[in-house]
Amino acid sequence: MAANSFEAKRVLDGSGMSINHTPVGALDAGEVVIIGDSILGIAEVAIAAGVEGSLSMDGVFDMAKEATNDTFTAGDLVAWDIADNTIIAIAEATTGDKGCGQVTADAAATDATVEVLVFPIAVVVTAGS
Repeated sequence: MAANSFEAKRVLDGSGMSINHTPVGALDAGEVVIIGDSILGIAEVAIAAGVEGSLSMDGVFDMAKEATNDTFTAGDLVAWDIADNTIIAIAEATTGDKGCGQVTADAAATDATVEVLVFPIAVVVTAGS
């Protein structure tokens, strides 16, 4: 889990798109979950292991980022770094990272989070990435 105790926290509702998910291990509220090769969902409440719960798939969320490295501008496309559990620029995505949306407000290098409109997008990793 990120240093700010959540990976994602809703700040604005979306269309209410969600999926049911039964986690093998318990999920904390705010935890980002990757299912298969392309589904990114966010547990807005804690979900116990083996118990079906709901994962949000759209809306605007404050999402954890590498506070000392990345700056973002509203409109930037972003991905979820599966190794570090943080938002990264889509251009920094490597194999396995998941495209997850578009930045809605500028974020400085010193910010711990970035505001993201979550929606599914494809990440294309080019040779050498």
